[in-house]
Amino acid sequence: MEQKPIVITRDELYNKVWSTPMIILAKDYGISDVALRKICKKLLVPVPKIGYWQKKRSGAKVDQAPLPTLPKDHRFTSHTIFKHTHRETPKDNHQDSEIGTLIEHEKSQEHVIRVPESLISPHPFVSKTEQSLKNAKPDIKGLVRPRAKKCLDLYVSPQNVSRSLLIMDTLLKAYESRGYKVAVSDDENKTSVIIMDEDIQFSISESYTRHVKELTPQQKKEKEKKPWMYYFPEYFYKTSGRLSLQILESCLYGTRKTWGDGKRKRIEDCLNSFIIGLNNAALAKKNWRLEKEKREREWEEERQRGIEESIRQMKDEQKIQHLDEQLDLFRKSKEIREFLDLWKQACINCIGEIPQGSKIEKWINWIQEYADRIDPLNEDHLTYYDVKDD
Repeated sequence: MEQKPIVITRDELYNKVWSTPMIILAKDYGISDVALRKICKKLLVPVPKIGYWQKKRSGAKVDQAPLPTLPKDHRFTSHTIFKHTHRETPKDNHQDSEIGTLIEHEKSQEHVIRVPESLISPHPFVSKTEQSLKNAKPDIKGLVRPRAKKCLDLYVSPQNVSRSLLIMDTLLKAYESRGYKVAVSDDENKTSVIIMDEDIQFSISESYTRHVKELTPQQKKEKEKKPWMYYFPEYFYKTSGRLSLQILESCLYGTRKTWGDGKRKRIEDCLNSFIIGLNNAALAKKNWRLEKEKREREWEEERQRGIEESIRQMKDEQKIQHLDEQLDLFRKSKEIREFLDLWKQACINCIGEIPQGSKIEKWINWIQEYADRIDPLNEDHLTYYDVKDD
């Protein structure tokens, strides 16, 4: 990554922010629009308000705020932006080719996953889930889920428990035969398979429908007298008997995440397709994570640049303050010496030669010493800056 310093003056920045939207201009400089607004604030450059560009595009009359005159004590008239340019690297197709090989493997007829008619030597997670569901009572939707820890993520009707466990058992064994690791978390029994070092959560659930509960004749009469009591309708639920396999990853965009029972196929016939979907999800999640880490690094770099710029500005302000103090002392010492010359001449004109050891002479000597002491060009002051060679 290369850094290119760009010095932009206050007038240039004003012309640019009123001719190009902030988001586009910020990208040209390689910074965020928030950082660009901070620069405008530092240089006292007004920026367009929200809706300015929409109004301008529609042909409506818009007002451009004038560039105000800088106050006398404002020292910033330009800003240096370090534009970061990233060198493009050759694309690594290793992961894509690996996924392609896995997909071809799953499409092969000799690797078709078939669900047996009954559980045979069930997977430990399946056995524990089956035990937890034995005495489970359906919820208001008519569905059950295991309550014990380290159980699989199932949410189905009691009638579909055996079928769901059989599918899960087949899937877990297929995962492990392909070298994938299966994990179940302690919290909420999140079930996941680890592919390409990415944790991909999945579940089996049954769909249901919601229906408004019809009022009894007595409730209808009561509703006429007290309608507020029936403002919110009561519902009842019906399970559909249709199962679906779901990939539970919110960061996947444009990637298939659901395989469900259909009119011609059930999910038992889609397990190879589901594994292909898991591999695609793992690749998509990895790319999303790498992009997220890249953005976070860029944000951190920008934050560090902001800190460095603030420190530089603070040091500049301290130096400027010190310079102002030195100039004040220089002018003061110069005025004292001018005053002293005039005052000595006035004394001579009044009393003639100034007597040695007199109060007037002592006063003159003190004034001279004080002027020398505060003069920043005095040798004692210059040694502070290592002006003299050793």
